Amino acid sequence: MIDHEELRKLALAATPGPWNGRIHEVNGVNGLPRQRRYIHQSGNDNSALMSVGTSHYSGGNAQNNMEYVVAVNPVAIIALLDELRDMTDDRNSWEQQNSDRVDQVLEIAKELETVKHDRDVWQKLHMDRCNELLAAGSSLDEANKAMHTESTRQMQNWLHNKRT
Repeated sequence: MIDHEELRKLALAATPGPWNGRIHEVNGVNGLPRQRRYIHQSGNDNSALMSVGTSHYSGGNAQNNMEYVVAVNPVAIIALLDELRDMTDDRNSWEQQNSDRVDQVLEIAKELETVKHDRDVWQKLHMDRCNELLAAGSSLDEANKAMHTESTRQMQNWLHNKRT
């Protein structure tokens, strides 16, 4: 794992960027010309910060190595570290918001279960009461029929007694 704070300390202690690279022609072994690449602080070509090497000793990657080192200067590293810190802060904030939302959804789910339970209880009570009323209604119909039958019988007896 990369120690971001240590990397930041190193970047702050280094020569500030941006940097640029320059190629210098030098005499090599046996007087053959060689190219040496130096990294300079931008605007100060006399301040060679480091030598990247010659084409001969770097396996043909001297130009690529120089461009990479120039690009990875303290300003660039600090900017990347700041961006990484901001993205980490954003991620942590999103994680907290999502955690809060999960808690809210769980609370709503509990409330919904309570409402469903209450609904089921009330529905059963309602159905029981309806059944009681239906049963009472049937009893009333039977009682009404019985009363009608009895009234009819009594009236017929009265009429019969009156005629005789």
